[in-house]
Amino acid sequence: MDLYPTRLRRTALLQQWGNVPIMAGTSAVNVGSIMLWMPILALILRDLGATDLQVSIGVAAWTAGGAVGQYVGGIWTDRFGRFPIAVYPLYAAALALAFAARMTSWMPFLAAYVIYSTVSGLQHPVFPAVIGESVSSKLRGRAFGAVHLCIATATIIGPLVGGQLVPRFGGQNVMLVTAAIWLITGAARHRFLKETRPRGTVLAPFAFVSVLKSRLLKVTLISGAFQIVLNLTMWGPFLALHASDYLHLSRYQINTYYAIGACATAAVSPLAGRTVERFGAYRTLAVSCLLLGLSAIMWSLQGSVTGIIAGYILMGVSFQFAIISMDTFRVVALDEGIRARALGAAGTISMIASALMMPVAGYLKEIAGTLSPFIMALAFSCVLYVAIMGLHRSGDEIAVRHPH
Repeated sequence: MDLYPTRLRRTALLQQWGNVPIMAGTSAVNVGSIMLWMPILALILRDLGATDLQVSIGVAAWTAGGAVGQYVGGIWTDRFGRFPIAVYPLYAAALALAFAARMTSWMPFLAAYVIYSTVSGLQHPVFPAVIGESVSSKLRGRAFGAVHLCIATATIIGPLVGGQLVPRFGGQNVMLVTAAIWLITGAARHRFLKETRPRGTVLAPFAFVSVLKSRLLKVTLISGAFQIVLNLTMWGPFLALHASDYLHLSRYQINTYYAIGACATAAVSPLAGRTVERFGAYRTLAVSCLLLGLSAIMWSLQGSVTGIIAGYILMGVSFQFAIISMDTFRVVALDEGIRARALGAAGTISMIASALMMPVAGYLKEIAGTLSPFIMALAFSCVLYVAIMGLHRSGDEIAVRHPH
């Protein structure tokens, strides 16, 4: 049997997909290790003495830290290349997370976690840049779909394993495991990741205020509303707090039901990537964000185990379509000459806006009830839907080259 043509095909496939396998693998392992304890992070803060309002303020603090890191990361990614920013912050984030894991009260824990979030934020602009630049434009939807399939699979395994480890060893001790894993994945990227910034790329002039001008402003506003919806639902503390206080779920149940929802998330990843390629990032993002807001409300009102699990599944599916379409949108909207800096600047404003919303949501939760954050999420998702579909119907397809 002649294996030579087979080897040629394998080599061509690897060249075609570039850094996608190493980014998919390391990102999935990183996310899986975070998901060991992330679904109950708000409850860990409670154990350290924080009130619900202080938890929401903490979320605002580390979101703001991530915003600063994202802006600096965008500048450094364009200036120094994709490789160093995709690798070295992993080591620093692991150390900061290890410090947080050893704290015994909520304020020192929060300080260390803000450092962790800030350093991790350095990598936010480089992730879509590396994936998008590793494949041809026609394969970007499938590339992001493949990466998020791996990440979604990790979000299944992480909570299930965490559900076993956290009751035995405690959430903060499990965080030490995450820190060790991040050191390993940092070493893996150090060894295998290749630079993706196109050779001869000329850095176009770019100032932070450019994100408030014309076409870039549209990217910024869409990113901001999207970030707020995610922090009020999948990425914020309110799911865990509501699940514990209103739905009366144990920490084991929270992790387990989250993992069940993540199974559906993983299953739809390839479909989400192809949907973006067929219908475009605009429509996919608008509809999926609206569904995320609606499914969060539906989940929050459930009284049966079946309804709660169904809510987790609907939120996970909506989230996966939204995150893949948003990643694709960010890459196609920006030219490589300003891509990382524009992503960093827009992301910074988006995360600051989201950070400002967290104490507001926490305060409303205390005075108006536990459903308040999810009502806010639905309101923002409706605004996002109207804004994106308005742009799509007007034919205003964003393709930012550089500020004029």
